[in-house]
Formats: sequence, C-alpha cells, structure tokens
Amino acid sequence: MTDFDEYPPHLFRLQEQVAILKKDKWWDELKNVDVHYVQLLERVDSIKETDFTLSNFGPIDPTKVMAAFLTVVPLIFSELDTVTGGLGSGLNEWKILCPNIESYLERGIVPSNLLEKRGELKFQVPSLVPLLNSSYKFYVQCLDKLLNHIDGAEVRDIRCRSEWAMKVQMWTAKCDRRPQHTENERNWVDGRSFETGHQRAEETPGY
Repeated sequence: MTDFDEYPPHLFRLQEQVAILKKDKWWDELKNVDVHYVQLLERVDSIKETDFTLSNFGPIDPTKVMAAFLTVVPLIFSELDTVTGGLGSGLNEWKILCPNIESYLERGIVPSNLLEKRGELKFQVPSLVPLLNSSYKFYVQCLDKLLNHIDGAEVRDIRCRSEWAMKVQMWTAKCDRRPQHTENERNWVDGRSFETGHQRAEETPGY
C-alpha cells in the first residue's frame, strides 16, 4: 500500500490530504472527533517518505524518480493556493454554526435556515463547507441522539442506523438545492432586513 506503481498509492494521497487539513487549520478541530477515520489519518501522517517505494520503472533508478516526484509535490500545493486564493476555508463559520446544525439534525429538521436568536425571526444560512462537515460529524459521532428521539428506533441495529444515516444525508442535500441569490440581495422578515444568507427566509425548514 506504500508502493508507487503507475500512480501514487492511496496512503500517499491521504497523507497529502492531511497536509491540506493542517494548512487550512481544519486538522486542529477534526482530530478531536471520536471516530476511527481520524485514527487512520494520524497513522497515515506518521508514514515517512522513505517508507514509500517504486516499482515497474525498469532500468531507471527508482530513487531518482522518487526524488523528482517529491520535488514536484510542493509546486502542486503552490498551484492549489493560486487557484483557491480567494476562497475561505469555512472553518470559522463551522465553529460558530456546527452546534446549531447538529441540534437541527438531532430533531430531524433540515438545517437550511438556522434561527439566530430565539424569539426573533432572524436566520443564518450556512454555506456548503460548514454544512457538509457538520452533517458528517453528526453522522459519525451523534447519530444516537437522533435515534433516541424516534419511537421504535434501535440504536444498535445496523439497518436502522443505515436508514437514518441516509435521511441525514437527504436533509443535508436539501440544503444544497437552495435557490441562489446575488450577494446584494436582502431577505425581509417582519418588516426588517438581514444579510446573513442568500435564501428566502420564508422557506421553512422541512422534515
């Protein structure tokens, strides 16, 4: 699994994914999620460059090929920075909205519009990255909370868990199909305007 054949092995690719998570500061948050995927990524991150090998290169010295490849990798990161330079990581928004999104999913509510303050019709509309990461974190770590609200649900039953995990995915996908509006559009609620999102406030979260 650490051998380079025609393409870099999966473990090398995962290692590069961890490097991106660290660069974008996501790793500091995700490493605390209690799930075996995190343990796998930690193990992958500990693999040394010398642990990777090359094969099927015939008479070519594999050490020179590997050295050339590893020289190119940082250049790829540089190109990624250029392409995504104007995009935020979504981390700060995730820190703020994740508890609220999880609370909605725990009660079977589509988290498309998040009530900003109880008693006021003012909403926040999560962007895609915080929404997907919050949903996945809920699925791997908090699905029991949803099942505990459902009559007849068996927390330890695999089929039951799979069924409701699919529903969590469906609720999240509904958010991704929201109508898109321009940056300058405002939503109006009870005679007052707000600019916390680009979805119509009149769209009530579905069940």
